[in-house]
Amino acid sequence: MDRKELIAEIKLLNRLLDEAHNRAVAQFALIDKLTAASLHVQGLLKKLALEGSGAAKRRRNKG
Repeated sequence: MDRKELIAEIKLLNRLLDEAHNRAVAQFALIDKLTAASLHVQGLLKKLALEGSGAAKRRRNKG
């Protein structure tokens, strides 16, 4: 390879690395949002379970 070909190859590789970096950043942001949503759902499920168990206890105490 001559100098011109090497420079072209380096530019191509730099472009590929930049593209991979941008994709990784986007994927990290998506993973972060999905993790936050998952934690929120878990919290809601726990809250629902606590409310449900309280209602079940009240019904048992009535009968």
